[in-house]
Amino acid sequence: MIRPPGGRFGESDTTITGQMVPCPDCGRATGVPVPNESTIVDAAEEAEGSSTTKCPHCDRRFEVGYRLESDD
Repeated sequence: MIRPPGGRFGESDTTITGQMVPCPDCGRATGVPVPNESTIVDAAEEAEGSSTTKCPHCDRRFEVGYRLESDD
């Protein structure tokens, strides 16, 4: 289980969830932990945060940018 950004379970209202993204090297699906209700973005300037993951197939580490969805 992934520890929330607040440090301990129950301290943060942000839930971490796994989203699948393609590995930039091998193209196979890789899970990346991002906040719930966020959208993966391609452009770094659109990202509000990022998460680093490692492909279990080819061992490449890469960063995935995300943008939090707002209720506005």
